[in-house]
Amino acid sequence: MDLIEVSKNKGIQRHPWEVARGRFFGDCLMEALKKSEANTLLDVGSGDGYMAHVFEGRTTDLKITCWDINYKEDFLEQARRLYPGIEFTPEQPSGIFDMFTMLDVLEHVDDDVGFLTDLVTHHLIEGGHALICVPAWPFLFSDHDSHLKHFRRYTPKAARALIGASGLKILKSGGLFHSLLLPRTLGVAKEKIFGATPPKGLSDWKTGSFTTSLIQGVLSGDNWLSKGLGNVGLSLPGLSWWALCQK
Repeated sequence: MDLIEVSKNKGIQRHPWEVARGRFFGDCLMEALKKSEANTLLDVGSGDGYMAHVFEGRTTDLKITCWDINYKEDFLEQARRLYPGIEFTPEQPSGIFDMFTMLDVLEHVDDDVGFLTDLVTHHLIEGGHALICVPAWPFLFSDHDSHLKHFRRYTPKAARALIGASGLKILKSGGLFHSLLLPRTLGVAKEKIFGATPPKGLSDWKTGSFTTSLIQGVLSGDNWLSKGLGNVGLSLPGLSWWALCQK
């Protein structure tokens, strides 16, 4: 979860989108680990640490460092209590890592090419893997993106060019959350016609367990399709775009 939304989070219920996203990238991480002997992972722009917690639950052999420049001391104290096996820091790490994840981060960075290139050059071992995700399609840029301080959304072509310019090669990639593309398109069209309404964050999810489980199931099936298409080099448009890369 983005730190902008954490202050509102009561810790009651994770949004089904966030849970499905965690499962998908947890699977991607395990796939990358099968291809390497990685021992260290840097989670860049790690937010409230939920994804790192998901990764930690998949393997006990990985030392995880969460780096987010927006961490404040009160949050760090809470995060270190909740996730004692994970390192949290607001300062850019000086070390080199076997892997890094950068999930919905690059859209927050003005110089995205420079930022990613610096990370690949100075913080990733040769042959190391990177897992990257960005919000897709510039025409979907909305008030919610502005609220989250996004500079942009990406076409798949632009995202591939960015990754290539950084020194990474893409092993597999694709769209993600295909079923959410039409609802978001309609929502953006409504916003342009009638004006923006106060955005709802992930922490605003208060729906019952049955509906939540149903939506999680739909999104998990959606992500199963994303993974299968990625395995054969195909892609469908989705609300996000992802890539598993290697230096």
